[in-house]
Amino acid sequence: FRALAIQSGSYAHCLGPLCRIPEKISKGHAPTVFLHGKKDLAVPVRTAHDYHERLDRLGVETKMIVDPDFGHGWIDASPAAITEWFEIYL
Repeated sequence: FRALAIQSGSYAHCLGPLCRIPEKISKGHAPTVFLHGKKDLAVPVRTAHDYHERLDRLGVETKMIVDPDFGHGWIDASPAAITEWFEIYL
C-alpha cells in the first residue's frame, strides 16, 4: 500500500480496548492517517494514539485527527481528510 487511512480503529490485531501495538513495526510501513472519535468506547482513542506515536518514532509519515465530540464511527472530517491524505501519495 502507498498509504493507509484508519477510521475508528487501531492495529489490525487489536480487540477493542485490549490492544497492544507490536514492539516491531517495519520502517517501511505505509504512511498512515488516523481518524477517531475521542468518546469511542468500542475502540478507545488511546489505542490509535499508541499506534500513531509508534509510527512517528519510526519516522513514518503519520497524522492523527480526533473529533472531541464523537464516539465510534465515521467522523465528519473523514471524507476530506482521507481524500487529501491519499492524494499526497498517488
